[in-house]
Amino acid sequence: MEFKKNADKARNKRAFWSSTDSRVYNFIKDRLVVYKREVELNFEDSCGPPDIGRSLHFLTELAPKPWVRKMTETWGNSTHDFYYSVKNKTDLIQIELTRKKKILMEYEQNATKFGVWLNKDFLPKVLNRLGFVVEGINCTDYNLVTLKGDIDMILTPFRPCESKIFVEIKNALPFFDKQELSKFFKKLKQFNGLKIIPVVIARKIYEIPKEILMQNQGTYFELGKVLIPEEFKEISKNYNSNIANVTSVIPDRLIPEYILEKFTNLRKFNEGLDFSSKTFDFM
Repeated sequence: MEFKKNADKARNKRAFWSSTDSRVYNFIKDRLVVYKREVELNFEDSCGPPDIGRSLHFLTELAPKPWVRKMTETWGNSTHDFYYSVKNKTDLIQIELTRKKKILMEYEQNATKFGVWLNKDFLPKVLNRLGFVVEGINCTDYNLVTLKGDIDMILTPFRPCESKIFVEIKNALPFFDKQELSKFFKKLKQFNGLKIIPVVIARKIYEIPKEILMQNQGTYFELGKVLIPEEFKEISKNYNSNIANVTSVIPDRLIPEYILEKFTNLRKFNEGLDFSSKTFDFM
């Protein structure tokens, strides 16, 4: 009788944990202490940030006993959440926390530089090589339209073509999502009379934003990595080894073939979409 009671208890306990909860817990335990974004990045191919958030909440707040504890660290103007298993030794956790904080601080200090280089140097060079004229970068006005915010890039094909290709670039670590796409489309609707092809370049995109783009004669490119210039290769190496393998170093004067292959698909577009005659519902 006692054996059956213990077996039922064990079975119920296992059912209370999802497979994601177990994987997230083991990941945290094996790495001693993890940055929240570190978990999201390492699991992004199998589940999104909301799933990770639910698992972390379960492990710290809802589980029958606390399996994971949360620490909040502040530097600059932002706060950062770290997690560690209660089974790991406190002194080891502190050593690892100090090491990872140093890596993240170094990365964040240069993140803006990476984005500027990507928008103003690397991607224009790639697209020009593939047959596009880069008309504007970080445009706050175009074709007598003044924008709130900016359009990251505006392209015109070399060959005769009515369409303009408006590009939104998301090289940051968060996923490109439906809410960001809604803002992008609202900007495009201000350009009356233009044939516009919407293009999103992002590290990772959810399925619904992909569908919305394709339905509206646009397209997307998932780079799968954050691109950084060669001068920051040591930051990339450190980040990849200790946080997540999400950065790719781009050598000077060289455009990797995998980048060119992704963007070659843009050549097939000959007609754009007149957003002035369309209504989009993103809610």
